[in-house]
Amino acid sequence: MLHFPVLLEESVDFLVNKKEGSYIDCTYGRGGHTQKILETISSNSQLTSFDKDSDAIEHANNIQNTNFKIIQDSFSNINKYFEFKLGKVLRTKNNSNLPTNSTLDKKNSNYFCKCYESTCKY
Repeated sequence: MLHFPVLLEESVDFLVNKKEGSYIDCTYGRGGHTQKILETISSNSQLTSFDKDSDAIEHANNIQNTNFKIIQDSFSNINKYFEFKLGKVLRTKNNSNLPTNSTLDKKNSNYFCKCYESTCKY
């Protein structure tokens, strides 16, 4: 199924103002924003994405970047994995054509966070 990331360029431009850092994509979805972030940040940076949907996790497991990690959990549980001072948050409406019974349905939104001084708990 075709999926177009919402505000892709604008989101990543807002989020990534330095090539180095720790970044979080709170809803992986089909990976459009995650891929763009990985193309933008340096290999010394870290990107972690969250999603609950098993199809999204399977899709994300195909990414071979060593600076990427996927977590199968809700972003609402982010404090289980990170302790950080929040820098930037961007919320975009999910304009997905995925079935409404999917965990990625049109009722959900995408959240992007840039972390400063993040400490990974896992």
